Amino acid sequence: MIIKFFLALTFAPWLVSSAQAEWKKSEIKDEMRSETTTVFRQTEMPISGTGPEVTLMILDKDDGHPGVVLSLDKGKADGCPSLDSSFCKVSVKFDEGKVREENFSTDDGVHLVPTQVVSFAGTVTKAKRLFIEVDVKGYGPLQYKFQIEGLAVRIDRSPRIKIYGYELGESYPNLEISLQQTKSEGLDVCYSGSDVAGVVGDVKVKKINICFYNGVFYTALIIPGTKSSYEAIVKYLKSEFGKPDPDRTYPSWPDDGDKVINRSTKRAAYVTFGKNRFGDFFVISDDIVDPLIPEAPKP
Repeated sequence: MIIKFFLALTFAPWLVSSAQAEWKKSEIKDEMRSETTTVFRQTEMPISGTGPEVTLMILDKDDGHPGVVLSLDKGKADGCPSLDSSFCKVSVKFDEGKVREENFSTDDGVHLVPTQVVSFAGTVTKAKRLFIEVDVKGYGPLQYKFQIEGLAVRIDRSPRIKIYGYELGESYPNLEISLQQTKSEGLDVCYSGSDVAGVVGDVKVKKINICFYNGVFYTALIIPGTKSSYEAIVKYLKSEFGKPDPDRTYPSWPDDGDKVINRSTKRAAYVTFGKNRFGDFFVISDDIVDPLIPEAPKP
């Protein structure tokens, strides 16, 4: 249903009102529902200069859950969707972050929607450049570059996850933390400690490692060490995310169910390979910031 909604907007009349940086801004008015969707779009040719144009669109109702559509003009992504599915992979890179294979949902290989749509839109609001690589039928892999700085849309950042007093996804430019710095690679800085109290409420854990990128808290790795610490962290995650995903091998949040398009921007899991193991680890991460993290330098 949500894919059809995006496609309907793709073909709706454009009422261009202004431009913001490289973004063209339009509005689509739904008079029946008294709703307005603001559409930001950019269209680019392949970096090579040959091949179909691709348009990147952000569809914003100011509800914190913007949509994203990639549309090929007079072209089709090859092998997309893949056999017996409604998905295909597209290579994506934000700023100096790692090249990632992202899942996109599509019916026709022409209009593609990222399955993690809100987190993708959120990363667009944080980045300056976006590269995508699409295998286009008749052309092979084509790369496109978008200058995306300056997009201002609201992103729903719930649930509000706090670890060791720091909120996931929030910025701490003047960080003073009572843990040992264990990593410093450009803007990517991590801290760790053993037998640390106050990680979740007054819970004490065997080990914690938390990382900040450009001052933004984006991931935590926690080894509970004891059954009581494990249970306290699970209770906290349930209180914020809800019940864990029943289809996962190990406890994971959120429970996205069978949804094709997911709106979550944060996730957590207890990565364990057996029962009653409390020396394994929780990993809690922010899906908006993570794509911005550069590849670790090779030794």
